[in-house]
Amino acid sequence: MGSEFMADILEIDGFRFDLIWPSLKKVDETTDWILMVDLDTKELYGGYLQHDTRFLKKYEKLKAQ
Repeated sequence: MGSEFMADILEIDGFRFDLIWPSLKKVDETTDWILMVDLDTKELYGGYLQHDTRFLKKYEKLKAQ
């Protein structure tokens, strides 16, 4: 799963996400979690970033509660 950053936009697997940096939270010693918005559908996703490289390890669509 490769990812490419352009400013605060991340393109991966055909999706374009806007990263919401104030939401960045530490999950553990190697992983951070960040809120992302799909630029096409405006749906919210959560992303798991490698702490030191900011490589997107995993992402998932958030469900409404």
